[in-house]
Amino acid sequence: MNKIKLILKVKIVTIFLLGFTLTSFSQIDLSDTTAVVIAHWKMNEMQSYKVSSSSNTTEEDNIISSESILYDLSVKVIDSTQVGYILEWTRKNFEITSDDDFEKTLIKISEDLPFWITTDEFGSSIQVLNWEDVGNEIMKRAETLKESNKNFPERIRKINKIVRQSSSKELLEMSMILDAQQFFAFHGAKYKFDEKIDLKVKVPNNFGGDPLDANSTLIMDQVNINQGTFIIRSSQRINPQQLTAVTYDYLSSLNMVGAELPPFEEFPLVTKLMWGGSEIHGISGWVLYSIETKQTNSNKLVVIEERSIELVRKINN
Repeated sequence: MNKIKLILKVKIVTIFLLGFTLTSFSQIDLSDTTAVVIAHWKMNEMQSYKVSSSSNTTEEDNIISSESILYDLSVKVIDSTQVGYILEWTRKNFEITSDDDFEKTLIKISEDLPFWITTDEFGSSIQVLNWEDVGNEIMKRAETLKESNKNFPERIRKINKIVRQSSSKELLEMSMILDAQQFFAFHGAKYKFDEKIDLKVKVPNNFGGDPLDANSTLIMDQVNINQGTFIIRSSQRINPQQLTAVTYDYLSSLNMVGAELPPFEEFPLVTKLMWGGSEIHGISGWVLYSIETKQTNSNKLVVIEERSIELVRKINN
Protein backbone atom coordinates (compact mmCIF):
# COMPACT_ATOMS: atom_id res chain seq x y z
CA MET A 1 0.00 0.00 0.00
CA ASN A 2 1.49 3.40 -0.93
CA LYS A 3 2.08 6.12 1.66
CA ILE A 4 -0.78 8.36 0.49
CA LYS A 5 -3.37 5.60 0.73
CA LEU A 6 -2.07 4.53 4.14
CA ILE A 7 -2.28 8.04 5.61
CA LEU A 8 -5.77 8.59 4.18
CA LYS A 9 -6.92 5.24 5.56
CA VAL A 10 -5.67 6.04 9.07
CA LYS A 11 -7.40 9.44 9.00
CA ILE A 12 -10.70 8.03 7.71
CA VAL A 13 -10.71 5.26 10.34
CA THR A 14 -10.11 7.84 13.06
CA ILE A 15 -13.00 9.93 11.76
CA PHE A 16 -15.32 6.92 11.67
CA LEU A 17 -14.54 6.21 15.31
CA LEU A 18 -15.75 9.71 16.27
CA GLY A 19 -19.19 8.26 15.57
CA PHE A 20 -22.71 9.58 15.39
CA THR A 21 -25.17 8.45 18.05
CA LEU A 22 -28.76 7.38 17.62
CA THR A 23 -31.11 10.28 18.17
CA SER A 24 -32.72 10.14 21.62
CA PHE A 25 -36.40 9.14 21.80
CA SER A 26 -36.95 8.55 25.61
CA GLN A 27 -38.80 6.26 28.26
CA ILE A 28 -41.97 4.45 29.62
CA ASP A 29 -44.90 3.48 31.87
CA LEU A 30 -46.54 0.18 30.82
CA SER A 31 -50.26 0.35 30.04
CA ASP A 32 -51.93 -2.49 28.12
CA THR A 33 -50.42 -2.39 24.61
CA THR A 34 -48.95 1.12 24.96
CA ALA A 35 -45.96 2.29 26.95
CA VAL A 36 -44.80 5.76 27.94
CA VAL A 37 -41.14 5.70 28.88
CA ILE A 38 -40.80 7.86 31.99
CA ALA A 39 -38.28 7.69 34.83
CA HIS A 40 -39.74 6.99 38.30
CA TRP A 41 -36.65 7.06 40.52
CA LYS A 42 -36.03 7.71 44.23
CA MET A 43 -33.42 9.84 45.95
CA ASN A 44 -30.16 7.92 46.52
CA GLU A 45 -31.40 4.98 44.44
CA MET A 46 -28.46 3.36 42.67
CA GLN A 47 -28.09 0.77 39.92
CA SER A 48 -24.96 -1.05 38.78
CA TYR A 49 -24.24 -2.03 35.18
CA LYS A 50 -21.61 -3.83 33.14
CA VAL A 51 -20.68 -2.01 29.94
CA SER A 52 -18.89 -3.72 27.08
CA SER A 53 -17.78 -1.98 23.90
CA SER A 54 -15.79 -3.10 20.89
CA SER A 55 -14.50 -1.62 17.65
CA ASN A 56 -13.29 -3.60 14.64
CA THR A 57 -11.92 -2.23 11.38
CA THR A 58 -11.55 -4.42 8.31
CA GLU A 59 -10.66 -4.03 4.66
CA GLU A 60 -11.64 -6.81 2.27
CA ASP A 61 -12.18 -9.04 5.35
CA ASN A 62 -8.65 -8.36 6.59
CA ILE A 63 -8.55 -7.06 10.16
CA ILE A 64 -6.79 -3.70 10.44
CA SER A 65 -7.54 -3.05 14.10
CA SER A 66 -9.58 -4.54 16.92
CA GLU A 67 -10.26 -3.32 20.44
CA SER A 68 -12.61 -4.17 23.30
CA ILE A 69 -13.32 -2.44 26.61
CA LEU A 70 -15.21 -3.67 29.67
CA TYR A 71 -16.03 -1.50 32.69
CA ASP A 72 -18.39 -1.11 35.63
CA LEU A 73 -20.93 1.71 35.61
CA SER A 74 -22.74 3.02 38.66
CA VAL A 75 -25.78 5.28 38.27
CA LYS A 76 -26.98 7.05 41.44
CA VAL A 77 -29.89 9.47 41.83
CA ILE A 78 -28.43 12.41 43.76
CA ASP A 79 -31.33 14.83 43.25
CA SER A 80 -34.99 14.44 42.32
CA THR A 81 -37.36 17.35 41.73
CA GLN A 82 -40.54 18.10 39.79
CA VAL A 83 -38.47 19.25 36.83
CA GLY A 84 -36.10 16.29 36.56
CA TYR A 85 -33.25 14.27 38.02
CA ILE A 86 -29.54 14.62 38.62
CA LEU A 87 -27.63 11.35 38.29
CA GLU A 88 -24.07 10.61 39.34
CA TRP A 89 -22.66 8.64 36.41
CA THR A 90 -19.36 6.93 37.31
CA ARG A 91 -17.22 4.43 35.38
CA LYS A 92 -14.58 2.22 37.02
CA ASN A 93 -12.63 -1.07 36.81
CA PHE A 94 -11.68 -0.80 33.14
CA GLU A 95 -10.47 -3.92 31.36
CA ILE A 96 -8.97 -3.22 27.94
CA THR A 97 -7.72 -5.68 25.32
CA SER A 98 -4.61 -3.85 24.18
CA ASP A 99 -0.89 -4.45 24.48
CA ASP A 100 -0.25 -0.71 24.40
CA ASP A 101 -0.02 0.59 27.98
CA PHE A 102 -0.31 4.19 26.82
CA GLU A 103 -3.59 3.49 24.99
CA LYS A 104 -4.93 1.79 28.10
CA THR A 105 -4.05 4.81 30.23
CA LEU A 106 -5.64 7.19 27.74
CA ILE A 107 -8.90 5.22 27.62
CA LYS A 108 -9.03 5.18 31.43
CA ILE A 109 -8.59 8.96 31.76
CA SER A 110 -12.21 9.40 32.96
CA GLU A 111 -12.15 6.43 35.35
CA ASP A 112 -13.68 7.12 38.80
CA LEU A 113 -14.67 10.61 37.62
CA PRO A 114 -18.33 11.36 38.49
CA PHE A 115 -20.36 12.98 35.71
CA TRP A 116 -23.47 14.78 37.01
CA ILE A 117 -26.02 14.09 34.29
CA THR A 118 -29.26 16.04 34.40
CA THR A 119 -32.55 15.00 32.80
CA ASP A 120 -36.00 16.50 32.48
CA GLU A 121 -39.03 15.10 34.34
CA PHE A 122 -39.39 12.32 31.75
CA GLY A 123 -35.79 11.17 32.12
CA SER A 124 -34.74 12.58 28.75
CA SER A 125 -32.94 15.66 27.36
CA ILE A 126 -29.71 14.75 29.13
CA GLN A 127 -26.90 17.23 29.83
CA VAL A 128 -23.70 17.22 31.89
CA LEU A 129 -24.17 19.64 34.77
CA ASN A 130 -20.58 19.61 36.09
CA TRP A 131 -18.87 19.68 32.69
CA GLU A 132 -16.41 22.39 33.78
CA ASP A 133 -15.23 20.35 36.79
CA VAL A 134 -14.98 17.23 34.63
CA GLY A 135 -13.02 19.13 31.98
CA ASN A 136 -10.62 20.61 34.54
CA GLU A 137 -9.94 17.19 36.09
CA ILE A 138 -9.33 15.62 32.69
CA MET A 139 -6.96 18.48 31.86
CA LYS A 140 -5.00 17.83 35.08
CA ARG A 141 -4.75 14.13 34.28
CA ALA A 142 -3.74 14.99 30.71
CA GLU A 143 -0.94 17.29 31.89
CA THR A 144 0.47 14.45 33.99
CA LEU A 145 0.33 12.18 30.95
CA LYS A 146 2.02 14.81 28.80
CA GLU A 147 4.92 15.09 31.24
CA SER A 148 5.61 11.37 31.12
CA ASN A 149 5.21 11.21 27.32
CA LYS A 150 6.84 14.50 26.26
CA ASN A 151 9.27 12.71 23.92
CA PHE A 152 6.47 11.04 21.94
CA PRO A 153 4.78 13.58 19.59
CA GLU A 154 2.04 11.17 18.43
CA ARG A 155 1.06 10.46 22.03
CA ILE A 156 0.94 14.18 22.79
CA ARG A 157 -1.37 14.65 19.79
CA LYS A 158 -3.75 12.01 21.15
CA ILE A 159 -3.70 13.59 24.62
CA ASN A 160 -4.49 17.00 23.15
CA LYS A 161 -7.46 15.49 21.31
CA ILE A 162 -8.92 14.29 24.62
CA VAL A 163 -8.36 17.74 26.13
CA ARG A 164 -10.20 19.38 23.21
CA GLN A 165 -13.12 16.96 23.60
CA SER A 166 -13.55 18.08 27.22
CA SER A 167 -12.98 21.79 26.60
CA SER A 168 -16.64 22.73 26.11
CA LYS A 169 -20.03 21.47 27.24
CA GLU A 170 -21.10 20.63 23.68
CA LEU A 171 -17.94 18.69 22.79
CA LEU A 172 -17.87 16.84 26.10
CA GLU A 173 -21.50 15.74 25.77
CA MET A 174 -20.88 14.68 22.18
CA SER A 175 -17.81 12.52 22.87
CA MET A 176 -17.65 11.45 26.53
CA ILE A 177 -21.14 10.28 27.51
CA LEU A 178 -21.96 7.95 24.63
CA ASP A 179 -23.07 5.23 27.06
CA ALA A 180 -25.50 7.68 28.71
CA GLN A 181 -26.90 8.75 25.33
CA GLN A 182 -27.55 5.09 24.52
CA PHE A 183 -29.07 4.48 27.97
CA PHE A 184 -31.64 7.27 27.50
CA ALA A 185 -32.26 6.71 23.78
CA PHE A 186 -35.95 5.78 24.22
CA HIS A 187 -36.95 7.91 27.24
CA GLY A 188 -39.70 10.52 26.98
CA ALA A 189 -41.94 9.07 24.29
CA LYS A 190 -45.07 6.94 23.98
CA TYR A 191 -45.08 3.66 22.04
CA LYS A 192 -47.81 1.28 20.89
CA PHE A 193 -47.09 -2.42 20.54
CA ASP A 194 -45.97 -3.49 17.05
CA GLU A 195 -46.57 -0.02 15.60
CA LYS A 196 -43.65 1.12 13.49
CA ILE A 197 -42.69 4.77 13.72
CA ASP A 198 -40.77 6.28 10.79
CA LEU A 199 -39.11 9.64 11.42
CA LYS A 200 -36.93 12.10 9.60
CA VAL A 201 -34.53 13.54 12.17
CA LYS A 202 -31.44 15.69 12.49
CA VAL A 203 -28.27 14.24 14.00
CA PRO A 204 -25.25 16.19 15.29
CA ASN A 205 -22.44 16.88 12.84
CA ASN A 206 -19.34 15.78 14.74
CA PHE A 207 -17.15 17.80 12.40
CA GLY A 208 -18.99 21.03 13.22
CA GLY A 209 -21.53 22.90 11.13
CA ASP A 210 -25.15 22.09 10.39
CA PRO A 211 -26.75 18.83 11.62
CA LEU A 212 -27.14 15.98 9.15
CA ASP A 213 -30.39 14.45 7.91
CA ALA A 214 -31.22 10.88 8.92
CA ASN A 215 -34.07 8.42 8.56
CA SER A 216 -35.03 6.57 11.74
CA THR A 217 -37.40 3.74 12.56
CA LEU A 218 -38.71 2.78 16.02
CA ILE A 219 -40.85 -0.14 17.14
CA MET A 220 -41.90 -1.67 20.46
CA ASP A 221 -42.03 -5.30 19.40
CA GLN A 222 -42.05 -7.19 22.71
CA VAL A 223 -44.12 -6.70 25.87
CA ASN A 224 -43.79 -8.96 28.92
CA ILE A 225 -46.83 -8.23 31.12
CA ASN A 226 -45.75 -10.64 33.88
CA GLN A 227 -42.30 -9.11 34.23
CA GLY A 228 -43.49 -5.56 33.56
CA THR A 229 -40.90 -5.02 30.83
CA PHE A 230 -40.85 -4.20 27.13
CA ILE A 231 -38.32 -4.06 24.31
CA ILE A 232 -37.97 -1.13 21.90
CA ARG A 233 -35.78 -1.35 18.82
CA SER A 234 -34.51 1.33 16.48
CA SER A 235 -32.51 1.82 13.31
CA GLN A 236 -31.08 4.91 11.70
CA ARG A 237 -29.41 5.78 8.40
CA ILE A 238 -27.55 9.06 7.95
CA ASN A 239 -27.82 10.80 4.59
CA PRO A 240 -24.75 9.37 2.79
CA GLN A 241 -24.22 12.34 0.48
CA GLN A 242 -24.15 14.76 3.41
CA LEU A 243 -21.92 12.45 5.46
CA THR A 244 -19.49 12.05 2.57
CA ALA A 245 -19.34 15.82 2.04
CA VAL A 246 -18.58 16.67 5.69
CA THR A 247 -16.02 13.85 5.88
CA TYR A 248 -14.27 15.14 2.78
CA ASP A 249 -14.31 18.75 4.03
CA TYR A 250 -12.85 17.66 7.36
CA LEU A 251 -10.06 15.68 5.71
CA SER A 252 -9.31 18.67 3.47
CA SER A 253 -8.94 20.91 6.53
CA LEU A 254 -6.28 18.67 8.13
CA ASN A 255 -3.53 19.57 5.61
CA MET A 256 -2.16 16.04 5.88
CA VAL A 257 1.59 15.77 5.27
CA GLY A 258 2.51 13.25 2.60
CA ALA A 259 -1.05 12.71 1.39
CA GLU A 260 -3.29 14.34 -1.15
CA LEU A 261 -7.04 13.91 -1.34
CA PRO A 262 -8.54 12.87 -4.64
CA PRO A 263 -11.09 15.21 -6.24
CA PHE A 264 -14.43 15.11 -4.41
CA GLU A 265 -16.03 13.39 -7.42
CA GLU A 266 -13.62 10.45 -6.94
CA PHE A 267 -13.91 10.27 -3.14
CA PRO A 268 -15.68 7.05 -2.02
CA LEU A 269 -19.21 7.33 -0.66
CA VAL A 270 -19.37 7.16 3.15
CA THR A 271 -22.39 5.39 4.64
CA LYS A 272 -23.38 4.95 8.27
CA LEU A 273 -26.06 2.67 9.68
CA MET A 274 -27.02 2.32 13.34
CA TRP A 275 -29.34 -0.15 14.99
CA GLY A 276 -30.07 -1.34 18.49
CA GLY A 277 -32.62 -1.80 21.21
CA SER A 278 -33.31 -1.70 24.93
CA GLU A 279 -35.28 -3.76 27.43
CA ILE A 280 -36.86 -1.37 29.93
CA HIS A 281 -38.60 -1.87 33.28
CA GLY A 282 -42.00 -0.25 32.80
CA ILE A 283 -42.75 0.86 36.37
CA SER A 284 -39.38 2.42 37.21
CA GLY A 285 -38.01 3.29 33.79
CA TRP A 286 -34.63 1.69 34.51
CA VAL A 287 -32.89 0.10 31.54
CA LEU A 288 -32.28 -3.62 32.04
CA TYR A 289 -30.28 -4.24 28.89
CA SER A 290 -29.30 -2.17 25.87
CA ILE A 291 -27.24 -2.78 22.77
CA GLU A 292 -26.20 -0.42 19.98
CA THR A 293 -24.28 -1.22 16.80
CA LYS A 294 -22.84 1.23 14.27
CA GLN A 295 -21.45 0.28 10.87
CA THR A 296 -19.55 2.73 8.69
CA ASN A 297 -18.48 1.87 5.14
CA SER A 298 -16.28 3.66 2.66
CA ASN A 299 -15.21 1.71 -0.39
CA LYS A 300 -13.75 -1.54 1.03
CA LEU A 301 -13.15 -0.14 4.51
CA VAL A 302 -15.66 -1.22 7.20
CA VAL A 303 -15.77 -0.05 10.82
CA ILE A 304 -18.15 -1.82 13.20
CA GLU A 305 -18.66 -0.52 16.75
CA GLU A 306 -20.87 -2.16 19.35
CA ARG A 307 -21.77 -1.27 22.95
CA SER A 308 -23.88 -3.24 25.42
CA ILE A 309 -25.14 -2.09 28.84
CA GLU A 310 -26.42 -4.76 31.23
CA LEU A 311 -27.95 -4.37 34.69
CA VAL A 312 -26.01 -6.33 37.31
CA ARG A 313 -28.97 -7.13 39.58
CA LYS A 314 -32.70 -7.67 39.06
CA ILE A 315 -35.25 -4.92 39.69
CA ASN A 316 -38.37 -6.00 41.57
CA ASN A 317 -41.80 -4.99 40.20
